[in-house]
Amino acid sequence: MSWNYFFESKKDTRHKVFINYYHKEDEYYRNRFEELFGHLFINRSVKPGDIDTDVSTEYIKRLIQEDYISDISVLVVLVGSKTYCRKHVDWEISAALMKKVGGYSGLFMFTYTS
Repeated sequence: MSWNYFFESKKDTRHKVFINYYHKEDEYYRNRFEELFGHLFINRSVKPGDIDTDVSTEYIKRLIQEDYISDISVLVVLVGSKTYCRKHVDWEISAALMKKVGGYSGLFMFTYTS
C-alpha cells in the first residue's frame, strides 16, 4: 500500500488535512512532511504567526476548531518526544474526531524520534 492511498480519494480530489505537531521543537518534521506529501492534500494547518498567542486559550481553541479543523477530512498527528508538552494536542484530536455533516475525519499518527 502506498502513501498516496491515505491522502487521495476515489474521485481524485485532495483531502483537507490539519497537521498537528509541537511547534517549538518539531517544525522541521512538519516542513519535511509537507515537502514529501504536500502535493497530495490541501493543508489547513495553523502555521507560526497565524494566531496571536496573547489571547485566551479558549479563544485559540474555538478559532482552530471553527476556522481550521471544522472542514478537514484527515488529521495528521506528528508525534515526537515532546508532543505531550503541547497543550492543544488533545483537543485538536478530539475536535477532528467529532461527528460532523458527512461523517468523521480520519486520524493518521506518524511517530518519529530525533
